[in-house]
Amino acid sequence: MQQHWRSPAIANALETNHTLEDLRLRGNEFGIVGAKVIARALKTNETLQRLDLALNRIGFVGAMAIAVAVQTNQTLKCLDLHCNRIGPEGSTKIMKFLKTNEALRSLSLS
Repeated sequence: MQQHWRSPAIANALETNHTLEDLRLRGNEFGIVGAKVIARALKTNETLQRLDLALNRIGFVGAMAIAVAVQTNQTLKCLDLHCNRIGPEGSTKIMKFLKTNEALRSLSLS
């Protein structure tokens, strides 16, 4: 499913939605492509507070795309990236990226 998940519908909705606070996309296995699409939307979204992307096979590259987006996003408070094959080195790098984010209170990378 990773190569076929190219629909920008979720990203477009996140970019323009001004009310959604909680989005759970757990277990969709959308991979790196999906993670990059969602990361693009996170850069401009100003309402989302909780994002669950667990079990989506985003890997290190997808997680880094999300981390870069969350660096500037100041509304997201809870981010779940567990079971995404990020690995220990990826987790360490993500933590370094997120040092500038003052809003994030909960991060799961297990």
